[in-house]
Amino acid sequence: MIPFDSFDGTNSLYGTDEQTKLEQYIGPTAVAFASYQSAVGSILEILGSRTVDTPVIMSIAASPVILAAVLRAGATPFLLDIDPGTLQIDPEAVQEIIDEVKTPVFIFDRPGGQPVDPRLLELAADFVTIVATKLVPRVDSESDCVGSFTVFTLQSVVGSGAIVQHKYQEQVKELKQVRSGILGMSENLNETLAALALKRLKSVDNRPTQKLAAEAYLSELLERRPLPFVEGSEWPYFVVAVENAQRVVAYLHTDGVAAVQPVYPMHMYPSIAKRWTQTPSYPNAEAVCNKLVALPTHLGVRGKEEAIVKWLLEVSDD
Repeated sequence: MIPFDSFDGTNSLYGTDEQTKLEQYIGPTAVAFASYQSAVGSILEILGSRTVDTPVIMSIAASPVILAAVLRAGATPFLLDIDPGTLQIDPEAVQEIIDEVKTPVFIFDRPGGQPVDPRLLELAADFVTIVATKLVPRVDSESDCVGSFTVFTLQSVVGSGAIVQHKYQEQVKELKQVRSGILGMSENLNETLAALALKRLKSVDNRPTQKLAAEAYLSELLERRPLPFVEGSEWPYFVVAVENAQRVVAYLHTDGVAAVQPVYPMHMYPSIAKRWTQTPSYPNAEAVCNKLVALPTHLGVRGKEEAIVKWLLEVSDD
């Protein structure tokens, strides 16, 4: 065990060599983790979720991965309905929870990369906030950090991993201690993935806009049309709005597009519903999700299926 006072933020025992290079490239406030879930969980760990009751306020439309992270860290999730105009937490619901819960931690999603609703930031100004975003950080990206902690996924770059940024070095130091197992976890990004992430981030930074990879193109589409993501998937699916999701899904299944699926609020995901003791009502989220369909855009889509998906993407973008 290494004593805390020997930690200087650069000790190689607190991370792999390639991971350290990745963090240095992104900036001095960056901490790389093996997964999105471990990143969020580690933040809650340093906030004391194992020893102090930690209420975590999050959207019912957030990724199930975030809910898993909250539960894993021993915190108590409070799931709130969304504002149908932003697909983020309903500010009125936040006001109610603030009146009832002491010292909450807020997790704010940025669907499609859109800014966090300023009403939410104002309401949560006196509390710890975690902003979970799907946008990959770039050099000097501290301007993207709007919460106490900002968590960026690396999934669109290397398939797994996440970056946490925080403006205070002391908090960065504590996160690295947690990640390296000093406080009970071991969540370092391995050498291979860290090296690959660094290479790809550099290639994106040096590439002209018109030559960006497919995931960047999809990110731009989602910024114009911010919608929830599909469970367990980042870029292989693109979410479009339709009049009747169940009817469209049934029709596409009949027509051979097997991978298409509806988009659910979190409490309706089959893997989560099995664990749910009650089925609460989230009218805004349910109404929105009844009009959403996730279209497969991965490389395995071919032939007739590819033609139908392409046509639907074009129609939805008009």
